[in-house]
Amino acid sequence: MVHTNKKILPNFIIAGAPKCGTSSVFSWLSDHPEVCGSQPKETFYLIDREHPTYKLGQSYNGENLEGYDNYFQHCNSSAKIFFEATTHYIYQNITIEILSKLNSQPQILFILRKPEDRVYSYFQYYLNNKAKLKVDLTFTEYVHLIKNESLETFTQNYCTDKSSGYILYHNINHSCYVNYLEKWKSALPDRIHILLFEDMLKDRRNFMKQISNICDIDSNFFDNYTFPHKNATYGIKNRQIHRWSYAIADFFKDSPFKEQIKRLYLKLQSRKIEQKNANDLDTIKELAQYFISFNHKLSTMFDLDLSIWQKNRLSI
Repeated sequence: MVHTNKKILPNFIIAGAPKCGTSSVFSWLSDHPEVCGSQPKETFYLIDREHPTYKLGQSYNGENLEGYDNYFQHCNSSAKIFFEATTHYIYQNITIEILSKLNSQPQILFILRKPEDRVYSYFQYYLNNKAKLKVDLTFTEYVHLIKNESLETFTQNYCTDKSSGYILYHNINHSCYVNYLEKWKSALPDRIHILLFEDMLKDRRNFMKQISNICDIDSNFFDNYTFPHKNATYGIKNRQIHRWSYAIADFFKDSPFKEQIKRLYLKLQSRKIEQKNANDLDTIKELAQYFISFNHKLSTMFDLDLSIWQKNRLSI
């Protein structure tokens, strides 16, 4: 068993997937009086060493959970739920290994999105919000590249850094959810829960009440709750200024004016994203065909109703 020193550790984890509404859910759940969310939302603590988000000296050291509790130092120990939401946990082996060995295993939630929509949304997010992709790269070209080129070629010619290249290159594989969730089910069969992003869009209140039931907290809190939207994808007017903004963001991370600064910046810098063109739509349809067998296996293995994925709605 893994030694934990009786420090505050999460008893609930949102472990994936990226671009499936987890930032909004994290914000909403953190507002609940019985809950304390980690600071920051994604700790990247239980990350495989070879993964680009692994942080030497901050992620799991291979021996004990020293430092994990640092992300919950702000929490009142009387809270009922302590949680974090590192969305790349779904793809990690060390996360499964460590959590399955804990004396008290946390509840694990996966929020999944129609795979082809997630691939498109992630592309747009890295092209726009993060400005990590070559500006004139189209979605159709992107999908062709990650299917046919090497990771090294794709990263060197189209991405600003290796971490972004790795994540974007594996975008399609990472949307074959069942390939990863099968291992989670084998290790933690009674602790994992799966909800759908599309159900969240349809009824946020009911969605959060479902999560409340998983966490065994008062679901009535969300009866009159307003649901602020987080981490939306947007276009950028000046990409170089946007990259600079990421470089200086750490200086404002503890500022009480952080949100006001961000809102002002986005008011000046953001723009609407161009609508999908015919090539985009054709590529999305091709991806949808590719994912059919994976979705069927996912539905069967976890007894999931994925009929909502048959609808054409796509929200970036």
